[in-house]
Amino acid sequence: MSIFAAGVEQLRQGNRAEAIDTFDRVLQLDPDCADAYGHRCVARHQTGDRLGAIADCHRAAALYLEQGNLKQHQYARKMLEKLQKIGTSIS
Repeated sequence: MSIFAAGVEQLRQGNRAEAIDTFDRVLQLDPDCADAYGHRCVARHQTGDRLGAIADCHRAAALYLEQGNLKQHQYARKMLEKLQKIGTSIS
């Protein structure tokens, strides 16, 4: 299992703090991994770190655009809009 996949599994199991640490490791190895920013965004939001989630989502959206992944870019932009509204949750 890759480090990224381990982070996804930790997040799926509700181990958000562990997932954040794992996605941090992924980003140390590959700072342009948009998916790691996106998943860390969700984990941060679920732990109450709204500003961290917004920063990660913004970075993910920018990377997706740079990498030509327009579908994921659109998804990240929609998530960013939701995060910027107070009281909105992401599942």
